[in-house]
Amino acid sequence: MATMSSTTTSSPSSPGCPLRGRESHGALMRAILIHMRARIDQHMVEIGLTDAQWMPISFLATAQARTASDLARCSMQGPAGMTRMLDRLESKGFVRRERSKEDRRVVYIELTPQGRSVADAIPSVLDKVNAQVLRDFSEVEARQFKSFLQRALLTLEGEDDPSESDLADKQVSAAASPSPRSAP
Repeated sequence: MATMSSTTTSSPSSPGCPLRGRESHGALMRAILIHMRARIDQHMVEIGLTDAQWMPISFLATAQARTASDLARCSMQGPAGMTRMLDRLESKGFVRRERSKEDRRVVYIELTPQGRSVADAIPSVLDKVNAQVLRDFSEVEARQFKSFLQRALLTLEGEDDPSESDLADKQVSAAASPSPRSAP
């Protein structure tokens, strides 16, 4: 378990390594994500996946993506990295590539029956890790925490870069108001 002190905090995965910014919301979210990914990775091994591999399998299973470029975009990865990931998933027998009959440039990624079976096991792994993370929260606190995270995400997704929007607002205001030189 991590040892807490007033000046530094050590991570259980890297003893003696002080983490700065534990007061920062972003640093806390990142630390939680790192630990959750490690836990997910531990559990995914049981079904033959890594933490990085479950997401493309899940996107395919839910029809949110059909091509390597779709998967890269959904997973926030580069196309080259996704191609290597798909090579590994294909060698495991979880996915297969099939060229489109309408457009030979398009290659669809499909789950194999083995991939479908693995995809069906993913939600229970994620539920298990989420339960571990939230075990010290009441049901009301867990719902409230999720609500706060959703609201923060919606804010970020719906908001332009503040410096850009402030600049645009100033430009619109400047264009709408008369120039001091043209004032009578």
